[in-house]
Amino acid sequence: MLRSGISTALGTIFFIIIASMFLALMFRMYTTFTSTLSEIASQKSEQLAEGQPNISLKYAGLVDTTTSIRVIVGDTTQSGPGLTVSCLNLFTRSIPGGVVFPFPRNACVALVNVSAAPGVFGSMGNFSLSSQGPCFVELFERVGGSWRMTERFFLNSSSVEVSFKNTTLVFAYDYNSTRSFSLTFSNVRGYSLQLLQQAQVVVSNTGYLPLEVYAVYVNGPTGPIPVVQQHVVIPPGGVQVFQLSSGLVPGYEYEVRVVSKLRTYIARIRVGG
Repeated sequence: MLRSGISTALGTIFFIIIASMFLALMFRMYTTFTSTLSEIASQKSEQLAEGQPNISLKYAGLVDTTTSIRVIVGDTTQSGPGLTVSCLNLFTRSIPGGVVFPFPRNACVALVNVSAAPGVFGSMGNFSLSSQGPCFVELFERVGGSWRMTERFFLNSSSVEVSFKNTTLVFAYDYNSTRSFSLTFSNVRGYSLQLLQQAQVVVSNTGYLPLEVYAVYVNGPTGPIPVVQQHVVIPPGGVQVFQLSSGLVPGYEYEVRVVSKLRTYIARIRVGG
């Protein structure tokens, strides 16, 4: 009886040990299986997601162009690389005929037009403006058929950098007619916005994952435009430029297709003009 009880107890202990080992093995296999499933799901999720493209067309660029300075009111003298315009004292002199502008009475004034030669999409320019003596300066731009003031500041034997679009009217004055001032225009530069001979498709990745691009296609009003193809991976925040074989025509809409690893993105862009 004693031996039988001992055998039974040993058998029970042995069974418990074997069962524990089997359960541990099963738990380990389940954990590994669950981990594997999670990794597979993660990989599939990554395969179904990619970066977000932002598609644009670059079809124009700035080129140097000629500028002109036309003194409407004031006396001019050439001062080295710049042009100096002395004010006109309205207390002793009258405005030249044909000039219509709301000049203050009995003041010293100067009126100068600065312009850049136009391009296909307009032009812009900049220059340095300095004064010898105190004066108020107002800048005007052409809007439709009239002039609109864009900026007003005070100069007192100081200088300022001025930027303009197409053309600007510089009006300077001092209400004290007993003192005179002069303006000097220097470093006058002009730029016109011209069509590029070879346009570009610019693809920016604004997403958080890489964007794999296989091809880019552009269709215009006369049919497809050849693109220099590249198979590239654009990282998050990265930019890739694709060169076209020709320029674009203003006033028309172009369809740009970007073929990625997962899908085709389409953008329709109208070229200004």
